[in-house]
Amino acid sequence: MQIFLNIRAIDSKSLLGSIIGGGIISIYFFLGMTVPYILMKTKNSQMLEKLGIIRYSIVAFLFVSMLGLPIKMVLKLVFHLKYIWVTPWFNI
Repeated sequence: MQIFLNIRAIDSKSLLGSIIGGGIISIYFFLGMTVPYILMKTKNSQMLEKLGIIRYSIVAFLFVSMLGLPIKMVLKLVFHLKYIWVTPWFNI
């Protein structure tokens, strides 16, 4: 007796795919910017006091964006994932 599993992949162009992709990108940027800030704040970092919140936000955003490229390359090579987030306007 065979059991057929009717498992369907989530289409990246569907609403659910857009919500999942947007959520992953948002969580990545949120955690990538806030976790180091909290760690630096608890250790009373001199660098954080010198930069201030605005300059720290800019530096952290650029650094997290820069780290996203090798992460996306690994995802593409290992899982054959072309895009993480697909919308009608842009693809990430």
